[in-house]
Amino acid sequence: MEKLLKTPDLPKLCVVDFHAEATGEKRAMGFFADGRVTALFGTHTHVQTADETILPHGTGYLTDAGMTGVINSVLGVKPEIIIGKLRSKMPARFDWAKGPCKMDCVLFSADERTGLCTGVECLSLT
Repeated sequence: MEKLLKTPDLPKLCVVDFHAEATGEKRAMGFFADGRVTALFGTHTHVQTADETILPHGTGYLTDAGMTGVINSVLGVKPEIIIGKLRSKMPARFDWAKGPCKMDCVLFSADERTGLCTGVECLSLT
């Protein structure tokens, strides 16, 4: 990441999708990139967080953007399959859940001149 951030031709508007499990790692990366990228958001856990903010040096931040998929599911899979897998500690074939869907996302606004974030809003559309 540091090498990328030092690239001389880095565009003014730069958005980072940081794919990680641990929320602390995502938060630390946000502060590491603060002021050097327009926005940084996390992905992987599929659960949208409610910590959208503009960090002290102007980078828009969100720990996890959430998921697009079936509302009443576990990562898009039928809940009973995941519950059975957890209880038995055995592998299970995933069967995709069916039903109403949602799309979680995050909207960042930015100043084209500075490349810094001017607004951040979480959305969950059904």
